[in-house]
Amino acid sequence: MAITRYNQHPDTFLTMTANRNWPEITSALLPHQKTIDRPDLIARVFELKRKCLMKEIETNKVFDKIRICAQVDKLVCAELPDPKNDPTFFETVKCCMVHGPCGARNPQAPCMENGRCTKKYPRAFAESTTMDQDGYQIYRRRNSGQVYTVRGQEVDNRDMVPYNAYLSKRFNCT
Repeated sequence: MAITRYNQHPDTFLTMTANRNWPEITSALLPHQKTIDRPDLIARVFELKRKCLMKEIETNKVFDKIRICAQVDKLVCAELPDPKNDPTFFETVKCCMVHGPCGARNPQAPCMENGRCTKKYPRAFAESTTMDQDGYQIYRRRNSGQVYTVRGQEVDNRDMVPYNAYLSKRFNCT
């Protein structure tokens, strides 16, 4: 279950995906029930979170018009957070915001076509955020030297899908 809201550029959007481990869901389960047994509950909680997300965006003006690259870094992150500083947030991002793995690590991944990832992962490391000639952001993905195991494969910042840290923490989802 996800909601997508398009921002200024037609290829820039915000997606929110339900988290089956939200306490509002898990605390309402009967003994021996699993979240998969309660799609009604997941849908109801997701709708409440969606309304809250829209209020954050529209009323509290979470996003501003991006004019320079420094503003991008305040709103969008394409790096794994430090697991020591916030282990819960790290696990959320590691679980939900890593692309693939694909390429040589998993040639059968759904994003693969003619031996290449259709989403252009893994991306190149970049020390700072820049914009290409068409106005698309090339997000900062520093080479921290940190490698983590996700779905049985080693990943680093080149595999990260961009996300908004504030909203990911606020809603415990991505």
